[in-house]
Amino acid sequence: MKRTKTPETFQWVQAPMAGGTTSTDLVVAVCEAGGIGWMGSGYQTPEAIRTQAKEVASNTSGKFGINLFVPEKRNEEVEEARKSLQSLYERAELAQPNLTSFENEYFQFHGKVKAICESSATYIGFTFGIPSNEILQQCRQAGKVIVGTATNEIEAQHWLQSGCEVLVLQGKEAGGHRGSHDPNASPNYAATTNALLQMIRPLTDLHLYVAGGIMSGKDAAMFYELGADGVQIGTAFLQAMESGLHPTAKGALAKRNKKTTWTKAFSGRWARGLQNEFMEKYKNHPHAAYPLQHELTVPIRKWAKQTGNAEWDAVWAGEGYERGEVSTASMLLQKWQKEFHDRTNRAYAE
Repeated sequence: MKRTKTPETFQWVQAPMAGGTTSTDLVVAVCEAGGIGWMGSGYQTPEAIRTQAKEVASNTSGKFGINLFVPEKRNEEVEEARKSLQSLYERAELAQPNLTSFENEYFQFHGKVKAICESSATYIGFTFGIPSNEILQQCRQAGKVIVGTATNEIEAQHWLQSGCEVLVLQGKEAGGHRGSHDPNASPNYAATTNALLQMIRPLTDLHLYVAGGIMSGKDAAMFYELGADGVQIGTAFLQAMESGLHPTAKGALAKRNKKTTWTKAFSGRWARGLQNEFMEKYKNHPHAAYPLQHELTVPIRKWAKQTGNAEWDAVWAGEGYERGEVSTASMLLQKWQKEFHDRTNRAYAE
């Protein structure tokens, strides 16, 4: 997609947050308010993707997207990680989960791509890497706009060579999982959203959306002035009334009394969320590779939600989450768009 940079063409994109946060209500509300809603479908089955995509399409004529996690070859060793969690399983009276083999995950991934290609979604997005040329061609033949995620210049170059139409630049401020292609890449050396945009903008005239630390229309206007074609917002939608985020997590965010930090303890991949007891206790314990660590901690996180204990749940959030507001998605977007246009109009007047 070639750029046509004006304030009127600037895109407002709701980030694809997996695990139920991007409910049908949230995706539809964003689309109806003039934004681009996204289903975060990394953990969904192909059938669940089909069902939600139909629900979204039947409730809005707006453009929406569906995002997937690209599977990667991994170390299947989990015993040390399982042992480290055993005392917590016993404390909560939880059964140990069955784990997904790489072969089954890869098979499911192909089924998910097929489900998206057969849906009415406009966009298909990929995180954690770049799928095969065969899959990318399948998406193109289905008429889907391919959206990649990059966290550094090398990943961006790889996506540009692979032929994406839109590229999301995820800065280190972003909440939730890092979209890094290398699961072991330390976030401590990650670029800020600002720095990443300034690195990549001179390399391409494709649409670039930025993600990380965007909590207002003023933030969006700053990135527009630096060359962004849109913003992808996740954390600022977490407390929207339509958000599918569990009440326990919403309550933790509303307290605004925690810092955010990086952890691999919940999923085996680096992710930013509210500091809590689980992160601290298990930060130096053995972690299985993603998604095996994720599957090992699913019962623990379900138990934490059921008992209202956010100290043992993954409450993903980015920097600046304290500025989040409880409102409808439509009202949030309207507010941000007004702030954005007030600033950009003032800049043009000057």
